[in-house]
Amino acid sequence: MSRMIRLPRQWLLGVHLIIPLLCIVYVLDQLWLNEQLLPYLGLGSLLLPLYLLFFELPHIIASYLGFFDRAYIVHYWNHLVYVVPIIIISTIVLYTWSPGVVIILYLILTMYHVVRQQTGIALLLGAPRNHVHHGWAWIAVVLSALVYSLTLLASALPTYLGPYIPYVTDALFAAFLVLGLWYAYQTKQVFARWFVLATVTLFGVSFFFVVAGYIFLGFFAIRFVHDVTAFLFYTMHEHNRNSDTKHNVWYQVLARIPMPIYGLVVVISIVVAFLIRLTTAHTTYVFLVIITLGLIHYYLESIMWKRQSLHRQQINVH
Repeated sequence: MSRMIRLPRQWLLGVHLIIPLLCIVYVLDQLWLNEQLLPYLGLGSLLLPLYLLFFELPHIIASYLGFFDRAYIVHYWNHLVYVVPIIIISTIVLYTWSPGVVIILYLILTMYHVVRQQTGIALLLGAPRNHVHHGWAWIAVVLSALVYSLTLLASALPTYLGPYIPYVTDALFAAFLVLGLWYAYQTKQVFARWFVLATVTLFGVSFFFVVAGYIFLGFFAIRFVHDVTAFLFYTMHEHNRNSDTKHNVWYQVLARIPMPIYGLVVVISIVVAFLIRLTTAHTTYVFLVIITLGLIHYYLESIMWKRQSLHRQQINVH
């Protein structure tokens, strides 16, 4: 008997509760703590070991787990054998030539990936696929990629462009809000409408945090929603695919561990991510390994959730 589980739509919306929690932290620091937390919530906090242990790399590792399955290797053979090696070789060569170019490219593709996940889930929940959706999504990509890149690599910006950047970001932000609210109005499915509004709020609040100097809060809000949402899909997929018969090598090897598959997904992802960081202690290699794994992840994500894919067949959102 199949033990397929379904992903409640409420969970996809509930992940966004991190937004009011972070707003409370901001308000408390402004009104009662006289900005005592501000020095600890800047750019440097993105390198905290605890943050790095649970976010970014673990969810990338989780996305790879499903490919340790013979049927999946056959189904995605051309992508795995032909495209993935090209990504690896190209990244190494380009990184050797200019690490800065690769890092900027990675940051831009990261925000494209994050935005497309959010807007794609909105479509999955019943939001309309129209020109407003495309415009809203692309403005979000450009705005977030610009803010993300300039915040992490401010030195890469030509000095003569500095005075104009605030006008560009403000204009993009205003367009993002207007199109987002218009798109929410066009979305007749109630739950999808709330998800669109939650996404508008997520990027709006994150932008505000970055401008206010609370860079960690701004990045963490987006990172939390993206990674937790991704883990919801990965854990559901792995459970549904392997609940009756363990097709995946990982769960065959670890069958004696008294833990449900969705728990194993999280544990395996965190442990493997930790070992990768541990064995690539040199900064140069850490960046190269993470960027390479990330770019492969972005490519595979663009195909693994297509409607006719094996991954999509194991997903049931209600």
